[in-house]
Amino acid sequence: DCAKRLRCPGGGQLAIPCHLGYFQDTEGQSDCKPCGTAAAYQGALSYGSVACTPVSAGHYTIGGPDEFTRTGQQGCAAGHKCVGGKQLECGSGHYQPLENQSSCLAIPFGAYGVNGADVQTSLGYQTCPPGSYCANGIKKECPEGTYSPDPSRVVCPGACRPGMSSPLGSLSGSDCFACAAGKVSKGGDACTRCPADTYSNSALDDCNPCPAGLSSGPGSASATDCVEFLTGTLVIDYGAGSVIESGTYSYKIHL
Repeated sequence: DCAKRLRCPGGGQLAIPCHLGYFQDTEGQSDCKPCGTAAAYQGALSYGSVACTPVSAGHYTIGGPDEFTRTGQQGCAAGHKCVGGKQLECGSGHYQPLENQSSCLAIPFGAYGVNGADVQTSLGYQTCPPGSYCANGIKKECPEGTYSPDPSRVVCPGACRPGMSSPLGSLSGSDCFACAAGKVSKGGDACTRCPADTYSNSALDDCNPCPAGLSSGPGSASATDCVEFLTGTLVIDYGAGSVIESGTYSYKIHL
Protein backbone atom coordinates (compact mmCIF):
# COMPACT_ATOMS: atom_id res chain seq x y z
CA ASP A 1 0.00 0.00 0.00
CA CYS A 2 1.05 3.58 -0.70
CA ALA A 3 1.13 5.28 2.69
CA LYS A 4 0.64 8.91 3.50
CA ARG A 5 3.68 11.15 2.85
CA LEU A 6 4.46 8.98 -0.19
CA ARG A 7 3.54 8.99 -3.85
CA CYS A 8 3.16 5.79 -5.84
CA PRO A 9 3.25 6.39 -9.59
CA GLY A 10 2.51 3.55 -11.99
CA GLY A 11 -0.03 1.71 -9.88
CA GLY A 12 1.82 1.58 -6.60
CA GLN A 13 4.77 -0.61 -7.51
CA LEU A 14 7.23 2.02 -6.26
CA ALA A 15 6.67 4.23 -3.17
CA ILE A 16 8.57 7.55 -3.29
CA PRO A 17 8.66 10.16 -0.47
CA CYS A 18 7.16 13.53 -1.40
CA HIS A 19 9.61 16.06 -2.76
CA LEU A 20 10.57 19.16 -0.79
CA GLY A 21 7.79 21.74 -1.01
CA TYR A 22 5.14 19.00 -1.35
CA PHE A 23 3.13 16.79 1.01
CA GLN A 24 0.59 13.95 0.92
CA ASP A 25 -2.03 13.42 3.64
CA THR A 26 -3.97 10.66 1.84
CA GLU A 27 -3.03 7.03 1.22
CA GLY A 28 -2.81 5.43 -2.21
CA GLN A 29 -1.95 8.54 -4.23
CA SER A 30 0.18 8.69 -7.35
CA ASP A 31 1.44 12.23 -6.75
CA CYS A 32 2.00 14.73 -3.93
CA LYS A 33 0.38 18.09 -3.27
CA PRO A 34 2.23 21.43 -3.23
CA CYS A 35 2.13 23.40 0.00
CA GLY A 36 0.05 25.85 -2.01
CA THR A 37 0.84 29.01 -0.05
CA ALA A 38 3.77 31.21 0.87
CA ALA A 39 2.72 30.87 4.50
CA ALA A 40 3.93 27.24 4.72
CA TYR A 41 6.89 25.15 3.66
CA GLN A 42 8.08 21.55 3.53
CA GLY A 43 11.80 21.31 4.14
CA ALA A 44 14.61 18.83 4.67
CA LEU A 45 13.62 18.01 8.24
CA SER A 46 10.16 16.94 7.10
CA TYR A 47 11.06 15.06 3.94
CA GLY A 48 8.11 12.96 2.91
CA SER A 49 5.63 14.87 5.05
CA VAL A 50 1.86 14.52 5.60
CA ALA A 51 1.58 18.31 6.01
CA CYS A 52 3.53 21.49 5.34
CA THR A 53 4.92 23.49 8.26
CA PRO A 54 3.34 26.92 8.92
CA VAL A 55 5.88 29.74 8.70
CA SER A 56 6.96 31.16 12.07
CA ALA A 57 5.92 34.66 13.12
CA GLY A 58 8.38 37.27 11.85
CA HIS A 59 9.70 34.94 9.15
CA TYR A 60 9.18 34.41 5.42
CA THR A 61 9.42 31.27 3.32
CA ILE A 62 12.28 30.62 0.90
CA GLY A 63 13.44 28.01 -1.62
CA GLY A 64 11.49 26.06 -4.19
CA PRO A 65 10.59 27.14 -7.71
CA ASP A 66 7.74 29.41 -6.56
CA GLU A 67 5.82 30.62 -3.51
CA PHE A 68 3.56 27.54 -3.55
CA THR A 69 6.39 25.03 -3.03
CA ARG A 70 8.67 26.65 -0.46
CA THR A 71 11.29 24.50 1.25
CA GLY A 72 12.39 26.61 4.23
CA GLN A 73 12.02 29.87 6.14
CA GLN A 74 14.18 32.84 7.08
CA GLY A 75 13.94 35.60 9.66
CA CYS A 76 12.63 38.99 8.57
CA ALA A 77 15.26 41.72 8.10
CA ALA A 78 15.17 44.99 10.01
CA GLY A 79 13.32 47.68 8.09
CA HIS A 80 10.82 45.06 6.96
CA LYS A 81 7.80 43.12 8.21
CA CYS A 82 6.89 39.53 7.43
CA VAL A 83 3.26 38.75 6.78
CA GLY A 84 1.78 35.59 5.25
CA GLY A 85 5.21 34.13 4.61
CA LYS A 86 6.37 37.16 2.61
CA GLN A 87 8.93 39.84 3.50
CA LEU A 88 7.63 43.35 2.85
CA GLU A 89 9.28 46.76 3.16
CA CYS A 90 7.98 48.89 6.02
CA GLY A 91 7.17 51.65 3.53
CA SER A 92 7.50 55.42 3.93
CA GLY A 93 6.07 56.68 7.21
CA HIS A 94 7.11 53.53 9.10
CA TYR A 95 10.27 51.96 10.55
CA GLN A 96 11.45 48.78 12.23
CA PRO A 97 14.82 48.54 14.06
CA LEU A 98 14.51 44.84 14.93
CA GLU A 99 14.70 41.60 12.98
CA ASN A 100 12.03 38.88 12.94
CA GLN A 101 9.06 41.22 13.20
CA SER A 102 5.53 40.93 11.81
CA SER A 103 4.74 44.65 11.78
CA CYS A 104 6.38 48.08 11.51
CA LEU A 105 6.10 51.16 13.72
CA ALA A 106 4.70 54.52 12.67
CA ILE A 107 7.11 57.45 12.36
CA PRO A 108 5.78 60.36 14.47
CA PHE A 109 4.51 63.54 12.81
CA GLY A 110 7.33 66.01 12.22
CA ALA A 111 9.98 63.27 11.95
CA TYR A 112 11.59 61.31 9.12
CA GLY A 113 12.95 57.78 8.67
CA VAL A 114 16.70 57.13 8.84
CA ASN A 115 19.39 54.43 8.56
CA GLY A 116 17.61 52.25 6.01
CA ALA A 117 18.64 51.54 2.44
CA ASP A 118 15.95 54.07 1.44
CA VAL A 119 12.79 55.69 2.83
CA GLN A 120 10.93 52.39 2.42
CA THR A 121 13.17 50.45 4.83
CA SER A 122 13.88 52.88 7.69
CA LEU A 123 15.42 51.49 10.89
CA GLY A 124 14.61 54.53 13.02
CA TYR A 125 13.61 58.19 12.85
CA GLN A 126 14.88 61.69 13.64
CA THR A 127 13.17 65.00 14.35
CA CYS A 128 12.73 67.25 11.33
CA PRO A 129 15.25 70.14 11.54
CA PRO A 130 14.50 73.85 11.00
CA GLY A 131 14.38 74.85 7.34
CA SER A 132 12.55 71.66 6.41
CA TYR A 133 9.27 69.82 6.82
CA CYS A 134 8.54 66.13 7.27
CA ALA A 135 5.44 64.35 5.99
CA ASN A 136 4.85 60.60 5.75
CA GLY A 137 8.32 59.98 7.17
CA ILE A 138 10.11 61.90 4.39
CA LYS A 139 12.18 65.07 4.94
CA LYS A 140 12.08 67.88 2.38
CA GLU A 141 13.57 71.37 2.35
CA CYS A 142 11.18 74.29 2.68
CA PRO A 143 10.20 75.34 -0.87
CA GLU A 144 11.31 78.65 -2.31
CA GLY A 145 9.33 81.51 -0.81
CA THR A 146 8.71 79.72 2.51
CA TYR A 147 10.66 79.16 5.72
CA SER A 148 10.53 77.28 9.03
CA PRO A 149 12.45 78.43 12.12
CA ASP A 150 11.31 75.51 14.30
CA PRO A 151 11.91 71.74 14.29
CA SER A 152 9.26 69.00 13.99
CA ARG A 153 7.20 70.74 11.32
CA VAL A 154 4.90 68.92 8.88
CA VAL A 155 4.66 72.09 6.74
CA CYS A 156 6.80 75.22 6.47
CA PRO A 157 4.61 77.85 8.19
CA GLY A 158 6.41 81.03 7.11
CA ALA A 159 5.75 82.69 3.76
CA CYS A 160 7.58 85.61 2.15
CA ARG A 161 5.31 88.53 1.28
CA PRO A 162 4.26 89.23 -2.34
CA GLY A 163 7.12 90.41 -4.54
CA MET A 164 9.65 88.46 -2.48
CA SER A 165 10.98 84.91 -2.26
CA SER A 166 13.60 82.88 -0.38
CA PRO A 167 16.08 80.05 -1.12
CA LEU A 168 15.27 76.39 -0.56
CA GLY A 169 15.60 75.39 3.09
CA SER A 170 15.20 78.90 4.52
CA LEU A 171 15.00 79.30 8.30
CA SER A 172 13.38 82.71 8.80
CA GLY A 173 11.78 85.75 7.21
CA SER A 174 15.20 87.41 7.09
CA ASP A 175 16.04 84.99 4.26
CA CYS A 176 13.38 86.60 2.03
CA PHE A 177 14.66 88.81 -0.79
CA ALA A 178 13.01 91.06 -3.37
CA CYS A 179 12.44 89.52 -6.78
CA ALA A 180 14.71 90.95 -9.46
CA ALA A 181 13.31 93.22 -12.16
CA GLY A 182 11.53 91.12 -14.76
CA LYS A 183 10.33 88.63 -12.13
CA VAL A 184 7.38 88.53 -9.72
CA SER A 185 6.04 86.46 -6.83
CA LYS A 186 2.54 86.07 -5.44
CA GLY A 187 4.09 85.49 -2.01
CA GLY A 188 5.10 82.14 -0.53
CA ASP A 189 6.54 80.92 -3.81
CA ALA A 190 9.52 81.33 -6.15
CA CYS A 191 10.20 84.41 -8.24
CA THR A 192 9.02 83.68 -11.77
CA ARG A 193 9.87 85.44 -15.03
CA CYS A 194 7.28 87.77 -16.55
CA PRO A 195 5.75 86.30 -19.71
CA ALA A 196 5.96 87.96 -23.11
CA ASP A 197 4.13 91.28 -23.56
CA THR A 198 4.53 92.18 -19.85
CA TYR A 199 7.22 93.69 -17.61
CA SER A 200 8.12 94.26 -13.96
CA ASN A 201 10.60 96.89 -12.80
CA SER A 202 10.27 96.29 -9.04
CA ALA A 203 9.30 93.65 -6.47
CA LEU A 204 5.69 93.04 -7.50
CA ASP A 205 3.16 90.22 -7.20
CA ASP A 206 2.14 90.51 -10.85
CA CYS A 207 3.57 91.71 -14.15
CA ASN A 208 2.42 94.92 -15.84
CA PRO A 209 1.02 94.60 -19.36
CA CYS A 210 2.64 96.48 -22.19
CA PRO A 211 0.59 99.37 -23.63
CA ALA A 212 -1.77 98.50 -26.45
CA GLY A 213 0.05 97.86 -29.70
CA LEU A 214 3.40 97.21 -28.00
CA SER A 215 5.05 93.95 -27.06
CA SER A 216 8.05 92.63 -25.11
CA GLY A 217 10.05 89.46 -24.61
CA PRO A 218 9.82 87.22 -21.51
CA GLY A 219 11.49 88.62 -18.38
CA SER A 220 11.24 92.26 -19.46
CA ALA A 221 12.26 94.66 -16.68
CA SER A 222 10.94 98.01 -17.88
CA ALA A 223 8.19 99.67 -19.87
CA THR A 224 10.91 100.74 -22.30
CA ASP A 225 11.24 97.05 -23.24
CA CYS A 226 7.78 97.27 -24.80
CA VAL A 227 8.23 98.05 -28.52
CA GLU A 228 6.13 98.23 -31.62
CA PHE A 229 6.35 95.15 -33.77
CA LEU A 230 6.43 95.87 -37.50
CA THR A 231 5.29 93.68 -40.35
CA GLY A 232 6.86 93.17 -43.74
CA THR A 233 9.67 91.39 -45.49
CA LEU A 234 12.95 90.92 -43.63
CA VAL A 235 15.55 93.39 -44.91
CA ILE A 236 19.17 93.29 -43.70
CA ASP A 237 21.67 96.07 -44.43
CA TYR A 238 25.08 95.56 -42.84
CA GLY A 239 25.90 99.27 -42.92
CA ALA A 240 26.51 101.18 -39.68
CA GLY A 241 23.30 101.86 -37.78
CA SER A 242 21.30 99.55 -40.01
CA VAL A 243 17.71 98.66 -39.27
CA ILE A 244 16.38 95.09 -39.34
CA GLU A 245 12.65 94.78 -39.95
CA SER A 246 10.63 91.58 -39.88
CA GLY A 247 7.13 90.36 -39.44
CA THR A 248 7.60 89.98 -35.66
CA TYR A 249 10.12 92.55 -34.45
CA SER A 250 12.02 95.75 -35.21
CA TYR A 251 15.18 97.07 -33.60
CA LYS A 252 18.48 98.79 -34.52
CA ILE A 253 21.86 97.10 -34.64
CA HIS A 254 25.03 99.18 -34.28
CA LEU A 255 27.96 97.33 -35.87
